[in-house]
Amino acid sequence: MHAFPWQAGVPLIGSLCLTALGALAPWPADGPAEAFRFVGLGTPVVVAGCAVSALIWRRRQRGDDTITVTPKVPGTERRFSGAIIGDKPYAGRGGLLLVGPGYLASTPDPTGVAFRREVPPTLTPLRVRPPYWTDPDERPDYTGRVQVLECEDNGVPVLIATHRKHMPWVLGALKPTGVRHGGRP
Repeated sequence: MHAFPWQAGVPLIGSLCLTALGALAPWPADGPAEAFRFVGLGTPVVVAGCAVSALIWRRRQRGDDTITVTPKVPGTERRFSGAIIGDKPYAGRGGLLLVGPGYLASTPDPTGVAFRREVPPTLTPLRVRPPYWTDPDERPDYTGRVQVLECEDNGVPVLIATHRKHMPWVLGALKPTGVRHGGRP
């Protein structure tokens, strides 16, 4: 059986919290009965905290978190919110993504006409994943509905973040490369 460090850490932290609660309980209490009552009331709170943290850690340790997305090739140009993040000239802070048949571009212009920065054909999509806490700050957040496309452009990592309902259009706008889009060949 494979064990993760959190599986030992969560019970250890919980037992340390209960020990601290038991050690500090006599100070505000008038007698032993009140101290035991204080510890008894604090125990479910500590157990609930451990349960929540265990669920969070278990979810983070599931392994491959690649999301399967079926690409949709746009027939006409579409505009929607999103960001291209990376050390490339076509990357920008926030704004809009423009997708069309065979091209993907970013622009800060709401009309989609000015300041277009089209991605080159060297941009290779790698996988679609949920957002990470370690992602750059310029990644937009759509209240938990954002997906991130990890890409590579001549060895430089590039992230494309948009609402999950728009990710199929982003994948369809990129040139087919034969790589896996979210787990499918």
